[in-house]
Amino acid sequence: MHPVLGLFRRNEWATRELLRFCAGLPPEVLDRSDPDVYGSIAASFKHIVGAEMRYLSRLDGEPPGLDEEAPLALSDLDEPARACAQRWEALLRSDVDVDRVGQHHTRDGTQFRMAGWLGFVQAVHHGDDHRTQINTLLSRQGIEPPDLDGWAFGGQAHAPGEISTTAQKLLPRFFGHHLWATHRLLRWMLPLPDECGELTAPGTYGALVPTVRHLLVSDRMYLATLDALDWRSYLAAAPAFESLVDYGPEPVPSWLVGLQAIHHGNDHRTHVGTIGLANGLPGLDLDVWSYAEAEGAYSEG
Repeated sequence: MHPVLGLFRRNEWATRELLRFCAGLPPEVLDRSDPDVYGSIAASFKHIVGAEMRYLSRLDGEPPGLDEEAPLALSDLDEPARACAQRWEALLRSDVDVDRVGQHHTRDGTQFRMAGWLGFVQAVHHGDDHRTQINTLLSRQGIEPPDLDGWAFGGQAHAPGEISTTAQKLLPRFFGHHLWATHRLLRWMLPLPDECGELTAPGTYGALVPTVRHLLVSDRMYLATLDALDWRSYLAAAPAFESLVDYGPEPVPSWLVGLQAIHHGNDHRTHVGTIGLANGLPGLDLDVWSYAEAEGAYSEG
């Protein structure tokens, strides 16, 4: 499987698994909202699926089809999440010009220009970001979230999928954001007083510095598993994504290692963002919109 196809399939799988897990929880759990995350569990799910439909609409021209302000049960979001996955796969089978810059507008009418690749990469990052925040809210209420990482996804049955050159063009953008966001995170940390390294927020991985250290060490471990020095040179070598590599008790396909690296970075950078908000640290914006702006692929007006 190509890593980009895997990223979108895991995105749908993780959202629907978490939806099913949360569907039976009492309203007081679903409605809890803390100031250091996006909002309640219920609101976050509507935002995940609603935003994904907006990203798709800008790429395939279909109407978004979901009113985030409407009263919806979690079970009402399962089918829209499945439909999103089908639309993403259709786009990946087509020859989308992911570098073409188009004119769009937000729900409040703000005009902006963006390259097509932004919608693809943002959809996966956005899903990871808010699912991580949902897991934080679950953990704060004494509920152990389900395991939704790349390794758990890799243990599922996977049907083959067709792709076009679109996926090949997108993969460097996924890793481009991953590297940019981690570098920006490190620069954000540099001026902080040493004592900030031990700051925490309930429901996240751990203290600020150990979290970032874990992110960096794991990334190096994923690269070593693939016998690569860095992500850019790995991608430039046109790797065989179906080849098996040794990781854990059983070999895994190479595409799964790359997929896990992207998810793992998104997950723990969100933890750091939560720690920052919980402790009043300077703002940290690591989303794909900011990356695209830095790359000249997004602008307002």
